[in-house]
Amino acid sequence: MRAVVGAAAGSVPGSEAWVVAQQALSRLEVARTGSVAALADLDRLMTERLAQEQQGAASGGAGAIAEARAVIADAVADQSAIIAVLSGRIG
Repeated sequence: MRAVVGAAAGSVPGSEAWVVAQQALSRLEVARTGSVAALADLDRLMTERLAQEQQGAASGGAGAIAEARAVIADAVADQSAIIAVLSGRIG
């Protein structure tokens, strides 16, 4: 991936190297959709669990969800940063 983007660095938009790099970046975006979906699911679970806890329908659990969410949020942030750096190299 880095080699593909490196080969396209400084290339003219629309050139073959640029298109290949854009396609590679698109594949990275698609590959991270699972992480983003997991983060959204954990956000939903957290909201539901907090509501249950406030209503007295459940006790605990929000902390475990928050821990799992933090791990996934860090992964999504790392993925986003990598994609941004690579994207910035080809403009």
